[in-house]
Amino acid sequence: MAQTLATGAEGAFAGRTHGQTVSKTASPAYQAYQILHIAFTIAPIIAGVGAVIVFLPQILLLFLFIGFLGVSMYAITAFLETRLTAWNTHPADQTTFAVGG
Repeated sequence: MAQTLATGAEGAFAGRTHGQTVSKTASPAYQAYQILHIAFTIAPIIAGVGAVIVFLPQILLLFLFIGFLGVSMYAITAFLETRLTAWNTHPADQTTFAVGG
């Protein structure tokens, strides 16, 4: 018969056993090893991946917004620069070069 890790002093790790069971004949040292293995390797990995997944949509939206601003600001700047330079020049100031003879 098997006993889950979520009994007794190991109750703090309830829900983090991922279906692992410990037989009643396992030594206390081995049971402690399994609990520490879950506590110090599996649980932090799941927590770290979960933290990244939570913020991933916000990071992607931020990059999308910054990219959109970069493209639109380039277009707006080019438009305004063209208008300002066209407004500041007079047709008589432009020099035409003849090519050929």
